[in-house]
Amino acid sequence: MSRPKVAIVVAQFDPASGYWESALAGELARRCDLHVVTSTSSCGDFPDPEGTRIDGKFLAGESEWAGASIHRLDPTFEVRARIVAKGIGPLLASIGPDRLVASAPSQVLSLTGVLWAARRQVPHTYVSGEHVAQAPVGFKPGKATTSASAVYRRVVLDQIYRLATARADPIVAYTPDTYARLERVVPRGMSVRLASLPVDRTVFCFSAAERASVRQELGWSDDHVTLYVGKFDSRKNLPGLAAWWRKEVRSRLPRSRMVFVGQAATAASEKVAAAILREGGDGVEVASFQPAERISLLYQAADLGVYPAATIGIQQALCTGLPVIIPTGSELSHLPEILPSARILRASTSLTSGEAADVRELDQILLPDEAGERGNRASSSRVFGIDAFAELLVPELLDG
Repeated sequence: MSRPKVAIVVAQFDPASGYWESALAGELARRCDLHVVTSTSSCGDFPDPEGTRIDGKFLAGESEWAGASIHRLDPTFEVRARIVAKGIGPLLASIGPDRLVASAPSQVLSLTGVLWAARRQVPHTYVSGEHVAQAPVGFKPGKATTSASAVYRRVVLDQIYRLATARADPIVAYTPDTYARLERVVPRGMSVRLASLPVDRTVFCFSAAERASVRQELGWSDDHVTLYVGKFDSRKNLPGLAAWWRKEVRSRLPRSRMVFVGQAATAASEKVAAAILREGGDGVEVASFQPAERISLLYQAADLGVYPAATIGIQQALCTGLPVIIPTGSELSHLPEILPSARILRASTSLTSGEAADVRELDQILLPDEAGERGNRASSSRVFGIDAFAELLVPELLDG
């Protein structure tokens, strides 16, 4: 039987990010004829050792990555990830996919692909997870911001979801929030599946030897290391997070340090970095974006992960067995249930408020692991494997 032809439609696709789209693409490229339809926009200031970007943008046109054909179009409109591009329909028609997988249709480019598939009666999968419940650390929006956001989520986003899921099968949500929203708006008789985001466990894993090597390389010695990985966005109040670490962790563990990874070469990011160093004081370090392989090594070498900015970052950390402190919010509520062996502390409120967690629980998560415990936790993260997720999104793989 010939391999199925699959098209992933996503507004941004950056192999260096380690995001779930790249993990899925790598798996599907091994098992089907895969085409990724995306824009020239990059989803972050990730390293670009092969020089595939110019001024932060990928080149338009077709290229190859890991056995997949990548088709990039120049945006005609772009505000953050809200991207519009012309030519999606003709490009998909020329590819002629047996199935289309669309992610985050609020990004418009993906929605265009969904509507094309619905008109052409091409089987398609809708997969998404919103992050509206996960407010940035210490971020307290004003009333106008809150009201506008509520209107967008309730009216605009619901309508987008209705359009995106009208003929999709399967419909997959990767956060409980999105699952509940989709259950409310999908057509009668259609069901929604809740599934964990996939992680490339060949990259995000644990090795005691790698941990020791990286700690020696970085001069971490016997220090307790707290790690934050994510964009240096002013809305996240990362300086407040650094101050929290100084008050709550450094006061308990004098031999400790906190490393913030995610600085970009922009004035705004550099301003945030300077404030982090100022508020955190001695023991706080900042570093630029790193490739996924390097991020994995940093997770393995660290002792605690604090508030990774997105669900996938937390899952990547858990795949290395790293203890994590995560924020409240129903979009993360499923992680302790899915991975009961993980060391997860759910902060009762913003880490910058001085009430991050019960003192006893905080003391507990700061304790060192016993011999072999870290590796055992990493091994249990098989639930985040990519193969089952790929088969859920592309049922044709099970027919081959």
